[in-house]
Amino acid sequence: MSAAFSSMRFLGRHARRIPAASVLAVLAFTLFSACNKEEKKPVPQEERKASAVPSGVVFNDFLPNSGSGQGLAVKGLDGGFEAGLGENAGGAESANGTEAAETPGAAKIDVLEPGAEPRAVRKYTFVANRVERRTLTIRQSIAAKDQAQSLPGLVMTIDVVAKEVKPAGAHFEMKLVKIDLADKDKLDPRLVQSASQQFAGLSGLSATFDINPHGEIGEMSLSGNEKMQREGAEELLGALAQFVELVVPPLPATAIGQGAKWERTETMNDRGLAQQSKRTLELKDVSDTGGTISSAMEKKIPKHEYPDPRMPGATMELDGSGTATYTFRFDRVASKVVSEQTQRVKIEAPAGPDPKAEKKTVAQEITVKHLLETPPGK
Repeated sequence: MSAAFSSMRFLGRHARRIPAASVLAVLAFTLFSACNKEEKKPVPQEERKASAVPSGVVFNDFLPNSGSGQGLAVKGLDGGFEAGLGENAGGAESANGTEAAETPGAAKIDVLEPGAEPRAVRKYTFVANRVERRTLTIRQSIAAKDQAQSLPGLVMTIDVVAKEVKPAGAHFEMKLVKIDLADKDKLDPRLVQSASQQFAGLSGLSATFDINPHGEIGEMSLSGNEKMQREGAEELLGALAQFVELVVPPLPATAIGQGAKWERTETMNDRGLAQQSKRTLELKDVSDTGGTISSAMEKKIPKHEYPDPRMPGATMELDGSGTATYTFRFDRVASKVVSEQTQRVKIEAPAGPDPKAEKKTVAQEITVKHLLETPPGK
């Protein structure tokens, strides 16, 4: 594959717990940089030992550690923040209507305000075998050291269908119809050409996931032919997972009405690393068919050891926040979602190969905007 994808694999394998907003945006940034910088000479293999964190690197937490992409899977995300947190795909309902955790770290929903009368238990009742087409536009910017870079926007067109619907939830399949750059007429033709070549072979990738009646999303599994998996599955895993996390807002298991507010919290312990996330949601308006929900998100990862053997002594921490507004229906995936998230990542790493050397600090603020829409006529 190209240098762009090779670069992304490197970032994925050596920054497993450092989330960025979009794998595809990272790809666009790599392509953009390649079109505007001279080719750099490869570093001899013997020189590739421990190294300090580069000041211009874009971190992401979506790529798997190794493999061709066969059987890739990712747990549900927290409102599109990042992969690897793990969530409750089902969850028994407790007497007070909150989701009872079946396993440690499972998500919990608490109703803060029940809202106005009439109230009802709101559930998703998906319709089987109805294809829904959605587009997801991703726009990302990165700021570090008083410098900011807006990355080329990307657009994914995806078909989603509930293949099996049961009382416990629905099993969905989705297919990537195409990927394209947004605002192509405003971009360097070399970038457009490079991106088109990269994206051409990825159309047709598919994935499956489950959604229970309250909008909790289970594990997503990615599939495709051998060529797709070898050349693109690893890179697309995180971007498709972001799409999945935007398709429905989570609902409480108790009766709610217009103006209701609820909080979804989760604390995960991943190999000794505590990861906390919280979403506060409000039912702005509702009818028998659907409504509008606004969401505010917070995410924190405390300072911990950076999981890269080539950066001994390095640490990282993250503080994230965001908002989203869902226009949704109970019988299908959301028709429109507008989301904006900001992640502030701080890395401290030795300035040289000696882990006891003086540390260098790199701080990045990554902002990503998502726009999920229903194409005209669909």
